[in-house]
Amino acid sequence: MDKKLFVELFRFDHKSDYLPYYKKYEVSYTDNETILDLLNKINDIENFSFKGVEDFGVRVNNLFLNTKELISQVVDKTTKRFKIEPVSQYRAINDLTIDNKDFFEKLNIFSQYLSDEQKETYSKELQLEYYASNSLNFNKAYLGDHAFIIASDIIEQDESLEKEILSLINTQDGILLHTSVAKRMFKANAQNQAKINSMLQKVTKTEQENASSEVTQVDTIAQEFTDFNIAVYDQNDTEQLKNIVLNSKAKYVDIETKNDDLALYSQNIDETFSFKIAGRILLDAKDNNADFIVVNSKESFTFFDEKQKLIEKVVGRDINIPVVTVSQFNDMLSGEKDTSKLGFNTHKVNIPFL
Repeated sequence: MDKKLFVELFRFDHKSDYLPYYKKYEVSYTDNETILDLLNKINDIENFSFKGVEDFGVRVNNLFLNTKELISQVVDKTTKRFKIEPVSQYRAINDLTIDNKDFFEKLNIFSQYLSDEQKETYSKELQLEYYASNSLNFNKAYLGDHAFIIASDIIEQDESLEKEILSLINTQDGILLHTSVAKRMFKANAQNQAKINSMLQKVTKTEQENASSEVTQVDTIAQEFTDFNIAVYDQNDTEQLKNIVLNSKAKYVDIETKNDDLALYSQNIDETFSFKIAGRILLDAKDNNADFIVVNSKESFTFFDEKQKLIEKVVGRDINIPVVTVSQFNDMLSGEKDTSKLGFNTHKVNIPFL
């Protein structure tokens, strides 16, 4: 049975348009049709630029995916309202078609180690992963996730090249600027992420750890947060935090940046890089009228609260949004109001509602 889909399609022609715009379409689909089928249907209504192949990458509802994916699965994960965009608006030439020469320029640093066949394979398999990286939004010279995956493969094939290869990826624009794509891709490749983590471990000589902890919910809520707007942040999973906020009777503020990786390792070479990412997250919460933001790791709390003034200087805007850990929020839900017992007296950003 046909179902209805509401689509906003990114349109832009670099020869004639100063800014991009979106056109709206209502399209029928069936459960076995793909994103490529959808693009072809829209193209029948009105011509636009895209590549009609299954490994063509696009961004749908902020998720990076190939057009071979089923429409129904994307609907299940997001909504029946699709916003379809190119994998890089910055590099858009014509609608969904981009100039991808930056990918190949960075691929070519490994030319002496790869055959033409290997380069062709990597170009087909890793472009989506490359453009999905949030790091490119903050540093256009970022070497790219594909480089670290390729580096891992080369070292695996010939361990004698390790020092040489690591010197290529451990640069000012290299692996220390890596941010996870796990929450940015429709189907993230866990094996590729493991390869990148392996390279990070070799460069930093430390184990990659999960900064988040298990979230617990209070059994009885003694103090509700009716009339509050609350955002949450957790690089790995915000669902449990979202449920705690909803149970508190507050309005949950769903910010786009709620899973963005802060790239804390980048502080070793460029402190402002993480400040820019943190600023985007905090301003996302502020601009969506959040009263405060709840976080699930000590590292993100320390960064958002203690360094908020420095973050403001980097992004050029006042932020002044309180940051609360999930344990503090749970204590408030249990009825605690003593700011000292809650630990709010040590916060750099004032907590105004107690």
